[in-house]
Amino acid sequence: MKVKGKRVVITGAASGIGQSLAIAFLPPVLQRSLYQTLMKRVSRLLLLK
Repeated sequence: MKVKGKRVVITGAASGIGQSLAIAFLPPVLQRSLYQTLMKRVSRLLLLK
């Protein structure tokens, strides 16, 4: 279970990096909405730990 959890965290971090790179090229309005959804996901992941 722990190994699987670490894999999920690693893939989540990788996708988060990709999303942050994508956000860097998006207009500010879309940046805000995507940032809010990302923060919700991050808070959920932290709560699950």
